[in-house]
Formats: sequence, structure tokens, C-alpha cells
Amino acid sequence: MNNFIEEYISKLRMLSDENDVKLLYRWFWDHQVEVARTARLINLELELTGEIELQPDLPCFVIGGMKGLLILSANPGWDQELNALEEAYCRRSPETYLDLMLNFFRTHPVVVGKRIRWWTSALSMVQLLCNWESRFGVHSGSAKWERAHSTELIGGWELFPFHSSKDGLSGRIPEVDWLKACALESVRACIRLQPEILFVASRQGFELLRELLLPHEPWQDGYVGTGSLRTRVAYFRQSNGTEVIGISRQIFAAHRNFTNVELFAEIDRLRSA
Repeated sequence: MNNFIEEYISKLRMLSDENDVKLLYRWFWDHQVEVARTARLINLELELTGEIELQPDLPCFVIGGMKGLLILSANPGWDQELNALEEAYCRRSPETYLDLMLNFFRTHPVVVGKRIRWWTSALSMVQLLCNWESRFGVHSGSAKWERAHSTELIGGWELFPFHSSKDGLSGRIPEVDWLKACALESVRACIRLQPEILFVASRQGFELLRELLLPHEPWQDGYVGTGSLRTRVAYFRQSNGTEVIGISRQIFAAHRNFTNVELFAEIDRLRSA
């Protein structure tokens, strides 16, 4: 893989605090030509076309807060209309770029003119945090987004910072060495930041964490739902205190046969085990 990806992986290995995240964003800003070139090269190498084609937009690595609940995703989504608005704002200066990413829950709705439905649903997972009611409170609508910004108790972490409409990278990790190295170092960097919870909710994300990237951790396994549609849930606590929780189903934008209450109860059972 090209020098940009090699240097990116090297920076992930050295990342240890929130200031390093900001420095990485400034590095992306200073290497915008290389970002676009690398997206094209990856598309050619992995034959990514159509909805899974990587876009030349400024990378999205971390959004929101980093110390509470961090939701792990494969790579940031892409919508031509919304991302055009994001790009126009981010390319004004390094400061506006950082503002959109790290003040996401305050700034993003202003920039694009609406609150993203996926994140509105994902904000309900803040209830996994210890003492969430006294720390976050019960809110809805814009108040919930403002609370997410002011408390910094929730954020997003992307395994790969390049945008695409759909994920075409997760399934290639086992066979592409640099992709696996990038994913592994990204997860390790995230855990070094010591968020209270690292949370993944998708089939491919679950399989990556549970079976490929972190297979030797002391996982506790369980299920939620009933019958043949039961969904796997897995949990372990890192030695630094970070809880890692995986659910083998997309739960923020897809049908499911269990409630949040049932999910939280199963996670509490795994915590006790």
C-alpha cells in the first residue's frame, strides 16, 4: 500500500490521547491531495465501484466525545447532497474541519440543516453508561443532541476514515494485510483512549471484533431475541476498565425482534457473569 496508508497506520500506533486525534485531523488537512489519491488507489486495488467506492472527501475518523460511549463503525457513510455541505464547511480551514468532527452533535445539524436519524437512534445507547440518568438525563429531539454535545458522553469511531455509501471494506479485512493492520491498530488506539464503553452493532463489525481482531479476550457470550432470529451479544472488560460490547445486528436503522430494555438486561447479565 502507498506511503499515506503506511504513515496513517504508524500514527494510529502512536495515538494515545485526544490531542493525538486532533493532530491526526490536522495531518489529514495538510495531505488533502494524498487523501484523494489514496481513495482512488484503494478503489483500483480492491475493485471498489458503485456504492462501495471510496470518496475523495476529507476523512472522518472520530466524531463527538471520546471518553464515554464510543460507537465503532466500519467507515463513514456518504450522501452526495449532505457530504457536499460537510465538505464545503470542512474545507474552509483546519478549525472548521475539527469543529464539525469533534463538535458533531452541535455543529453538524446546523451545517446540513437536519439531525441524522441514525444518530438520533444511536443516542439511546447512552443508557449503557453507569449512572447515565444523572450524567446525561432523559431528553428528546434537539435537547438530546445538545446534551450529547455538552456532556461529551457519546461519539463515533471509524475503523477506516474514508467515506463510501455502503461498507465494502469489512469483508476484505481477512484477506488484505494492510486492511487488517489498519483495523487492528484503530481498535487498539481507541481502547488506549480508555472510553467507558466501545460498542459495535452490526454483523460484520461483531465478527471482526469477536473473531478476528480481538479473539483471545475473555468474552462473555449471550443472545437477545427469540427463536431462529436470536441475535448474538458479546461482552468483556479490558484491564484498563473499558467495556467492549458487540451485537451481531444493525440495530439503529433496521428491523429487530427485541427492545432496548431486553438488550440492556442481557448486557447487564453478561457484566455480572
